[in-house]
Amino acid sequence: MILNKKGLKISVIDVVSVVVSVFFLVGITCWFGACGPKEDGSYMNCRHAGEVVTALAAVLLVLSVCKAFLPDGKYKTGVSIAMIAVGVTACFVPKGIIPLCMMDAMTCNATMKPWTTVFGALTAVVGAADCAFWILKNKKK
Repeated sequence: MILNKKGLKISVIDVVSVVVSVFFLVGITCWFGACGPKEDGSYMNCRHAGEVVTALAAVLLVLSVCKAFLPDGKYKTGVSIAMIAVGVTACFVPKGIIPLCMMDAMTCNATMKPWTTVFGALTAVVGAADCAFWILKNKKK
């Protein structure tokens, strides 16, 4: 537990949460996004999946930063539950909520789908660990 001058309790898992969310957002926008435009300038359906995943990654970043500065474990637990839900949703966007390209060799299937699954699941696991930490800590009181 890290205490700053104002008495806020920023835990290591809060920092991990922010770092994972930053990598998720930067990764989806820079490295493992959806397919580019077609020759005629239009986009394939996977572009929409990439935009939704980008929005979910941004929501996760906002939630993780807000959670880091919340003063009470009850609030942190609630935000962690929301992060679990958003992380799991991000996992399923390229796996069925929005269909991707038909060819497995396309960028969306080769990079976006696995990396979104990894970072969505990682976010959910970090959120679950944070929930468990605060629930167990409040149980001892």
